[in-house]
Amino acid sequence: NGEKILIILDDVWGDINFDEIGIPQSDNRKGCRVFVTTRNLQVCNRLGCSRTIQLDLLSEEDAWIMFQRHAGLSKVSTKNLLDRGRKIANECKRLPIAIAAIASSLKGEQRREKWDVALNSLQKHMSIRGVDEDLVDIYKCLKFSYDYLKNRNAEELFLLCSVFEEDAEISTKILTRLGIGVGLFEGGYDKYDNARNLLVVARNKLLDSCLLLKTNEGYVKMHDL
Repeated sequence: NGEKILIILDDVWGDINFDEIGIPQSDNRKGCRVFVTTRNLQVCNRLGCSRTIQLDLLSEEDAWIMFQRHAGLSKVSTKNLLDRGRKIANECKRLPIAIAAIASSLKGEQRREKWDVALNSLQKHMSIRGVDEDLVDIYKCLKFSYDYLKNRNAEELFLLCSVFEEDAEISTKILTRLGIGVGLFEGGYDKYDNARNLLVVARNKLLDSCLLLKTNEGYVKMHDL
């Protein structure tokens, strides 16, 4: 009928049968455009994408601006913290997810030693067999943020969320029930509402540390990395 349609397929990792999803492979689909996002360039090649746009990493200055925003740094921050912050931002390899996680973990921390611990942990060499170096860099950043939580409930909740399938939106209600079932909450509780409150505190800790992402109201999900 002449209408133009845009279909967006996010985070694609394999081949797509366009006929199965209702996009016939014929000349009469000129009004239909498919926009695909993927972290694997070979997917674009196999799908025969007419145009490929590769997103670059953040510039060094943009990475530093993002780090300052998440860490709560400003011009009035001490020179020691600013100097260390810039070094840590560089160690995050200009990756937004890594910058957000590390900087959020250090927000409000004024002791120089804590920043030195973060810098040293990122500078340590780490290799994981079969894993690209870029993903290892992200893993180091996320591991530091997890280790820095210093909150058993938040740590256990993060591990509980990891058992859900990729991109699953997880409700607070489901997490509360599962948390009760696996004995998640340290310190105990005597009512469901008390358990829910403990979970919300732990969930917010993970959100503030950028280890979980907020989706709809009352729902969270993990980074798909």
